[in-house]
Amino acid sequence: MRLTAASGLADHEAKGLIFRGWAMALGEDPGAGLPMLEEGLARQKEIGTEEDFPIYLAFWAQALIAADQPARAVEMLQGARANFEAIGLTNWAPELERMFGEAVLAADPARAEDAAAAFAEAARLARTQGAAMLELRVAVSAARLDRQLGREEEGAARLEAALAGVVEDDGGPDLTEARELLLHLQPTGRLRRRWQ
Repeated sequence: MRLTAASGLADHEAKGLIFRGWAMALGEDPGAGLPMLEEGLARQKEIGTEEDFPIYLAFWAQALIAADQPARAVEMLQGARANFEAIGLTNWAPELERMFGEAVLAADPARAEDAAAAFAEAARLARTQGAAMLELRVAVSAARLDRQLGREEEGAARLEAALAGVVEDDGGPDLTEARELLLHLQPTGRLRRRWQ
């Protein structure tokens, strides 16, 4: 961020604020990270480049949930989904839809079926795009909800199918989280051997 500010690279400086704010919001300080992320988004809008906005809005939704403002995340994502659909930005639609489900649940845990519908749509979009890692992220969200609703077998089957679709095993946090959740949902010997 210092380099971009010194070099007058406004676009990259705005992105730096977004990423730093997001990291802070999900880590040590949601109260300080959220305004920083929002400042970066405002600057990015002034510059006028929209191609990366879907993922930035997914970050914003995560930060709002972390800052205990999930209702704002629901409202923001409802508007964003319609806007991106209208202009044809669909590459991150599965993640936006997944975050919508997460925000709905965080705002009102009684809306489990609305969240499940959002996760189902997110999974459909990810499959349509051939985005296996986005589909895995959706499967994790949906399986956590399955676990909460006492549908462990459904959640385990969902995770197994999503994990089977991932070709490259980078050992990253998404794969690790999916495997750990799978073991909690159905810690049988077969699953334990296959996904450890």
